[in-house]
Amino acid sequence: MNMPRTTLEQWRVVQAIVEHGSYAQAAEALHRSQSSVSYMVARLQEQLGVELFSMEGRKARLTENGAALLARASELLGDAYRLEQLAGNLQAGWGARYGLRWTQRCLPPCCCRR
Repeated sequence: MNMPRTTLEQWRVVQAIVEHGSYAQAAEALHRSQSSVSYMVARLQEQLGVELFSMEGRKARLTENGAALLARASELLGDAYRLEQLAGNLQAGWGARYGLRWTQRCLPPCCCRR
């Protein structure tokens, strides 16, 4: 199985740009330099072969393709967050039974052996 070319971190940067309206404000919110945010977006667009943003002055606007991709990426970011929450709950002693039910419900069928 091939590994994804993109990372959750790249998609979180895209999400922050949309939430904050500009690369500079997203960089500030993420405690990063503006150049690192710009680089991550440029690299992501290169990896995907799709333009994610159009610039209107200093405002970054998602393209139609960018909006479609970010909608799915936002689901993945939420899944990753929930997975980390589950790990914390298991560590706190909530038990594997709850964890197994969650895993079977959220993972693709190819990953669940029944």
